[in-house]
Amino acid sequence: MSALPKACVIGHRTWKIRPYPPAKADKAKEDGSCIYATTTILVRTDKRSGVQRANILLHEIEHAIWDEAGLAEGDSEEKIVSAVSNIRMQVFRDNPDVIDWISEKARS
Repeated sequence: MSALPKACVIGHRTWKIRPYPPAKADKAKEDGSCIYATTTILVRTDKRSGVQRANILLHEIEHAIWDEAGLAEGDSEEKIVSAVSNIRMQVFRDNPDVIDWISEKARS
């Protein structure tokens, strides 16, 4: 089984991708985390299926996209959809290894 990708370029920043230590994940009661201050995405990998790991990573990338787009609650639907789709396209274009990993795990 292939290893978790090491990083993902989202917007103008490179976000580190790291395994989420089980004890910390348990304490936080979460499977993933997007840490804006350090541009780090944590993904819990223990006892998680491939598709679950893929979903956790994709979920946390979406949080980073929201941050990179400078979106806020109350923004219009069109603004949100446009900003998110623009940055998501950049993520797909600039990170084929991450997208391939997500696709591989989604089928496992």
